[in-house]
Amino acid sequence: MGVPSWYLIFVPYKIGQANVSMLIPLLILSLGGSGGEVGLAAMLFSLVSMLASIMWGRISDAYEVRKPFIVLGFMGLTLCCGLLYFVTDSLVIIVVYSLTAILVAAEPPITPVYLLRLSRKEEWEDAIGRFNELCGWAWVAGLGIGAVLATSVDLHIISALMAACVFVSVAAALTRLYDVPVYINRRGIRIFFTQVVERRRFVPNIILHMPRWPSFRKDNNRLFFTGIVLLFTGSSLLYLPIIPFLRDEGISTGLIFAVTILNSLGSAVLYRYLGAEVRRKGALAMLRRGIAFRSLLVVLMMAATMVAPWHIVIVAVAFTLVGVSWPFIYISSISFVTRSSDEHRQCTLMGIYNFVSTCGLMVGSLAGGYIYEYISFSAVMVLALVFLAIAYAVLRGVHALVPSQQVGLTPT
Repeated sequence: MGVPSWYLIFVPYKIGQANVSMLIPLLILSLGGSGGEVGLAAMLFSLVSMLASIMWGRISDAYEVRKPFIVLGFMGLTLCCGLLYFVTDSLVIIVVYSLTAILVAAEPPITPVYLLRLSRKEEWEDAIGRFNELCGWAWVAGLGIGAVLATSVDLHIISALMAACVFVSVAAALTRLYDVPVYINRRGIRIFFTQVVERRRFVPNIILHMPRWPSFRKDNNRLFFTGIVLLFTGSSLLYLPIIPFLRDEGISTGLIFAVTILNSLGSAVLYRYLGAEVRRKGALAMLRRGIAFRSLLVVLMMAATMVAPWHIVIVAVAFTLVGVSWPFIYISSISFVTRSSDEHRQCTLMGIYNFVSTCGLMVGSLAGGYIYEYISFSAVMVLALVFLAIAYAVLRGVHALVPSQQVGLTPT
């Protein structure tokens, strides 16, 4: 089955997003910035975009319009790429990246609502799955384009080219998207499997609304969300220093792009086949397996720093394999959430899941950058391993649920 033509409007936008995710750390480092500044940029972008996305979602709901906010998000990324072409100071890059996040964040909370409104309710899962698979492969293609460009042109030129690329989405959205004024309650949107590639560490998370915090009648969900915070903090600690480390070791920009492509490909390829395995072996068992595999790769990267001159190759290979662990973690955790309560409570749990995981990403990004800068790569890996190990231990205390044991929630 083909995809609706309007899905294709997002392809240039996702290509631009993929390149910006690499350009920000690479530009900061090339202009004399540090790993700490890379972490600060990631944390501020996540914080600003999370808060702004809630604001844009509420404004969109109040006026019951969607198209202007999608266009605004596209324009925000175009502006970000365009300004990066002129920036020659690492701190100014952080300011530009953080401020344009206000505009970029207008798109993530609106697109799912727009997509669902244009789909029949019985086809929601299929529509979101096809849309995000297309976006995931557009992301991988964007990294490939960036890798090719990085071998022959300056990073600032790539920024300008990406501004032109994303502007194609702006023009197409203005002419091809039509508004859908009918209201959809975003608090009623349940969870779908959407993240084919682990993009959340680079782009605004889909915070559809600020969650209402429930009081749990049992400790099962409290333990689960504690484990999720620890897991995403550890994962962010793992990811943040990779690009600064490879750059400091003299790896070319093109090869850094290539390593990131392989990381994303590992996620995208395995994602298709893991759903049935999660249903067969259980969400919690597969989630712990994903954490264990990711932890093993962290140990491998720690050991690699003591095996010169092969340490760069080992770190690069281990990082590409980290992508394989993402479908284990994402599909399993979302599968558990969808089965932890009835359909109406899923919306509350979705909000909490997105919120706590984003908080973990922000903490890990900031801490990882400065620990790498002032201590060492190995120190960041040790801390990442500690968080992942504690997350694994906490999640061992979470018990699997059957329908008759679904956790009750009482809204506060």
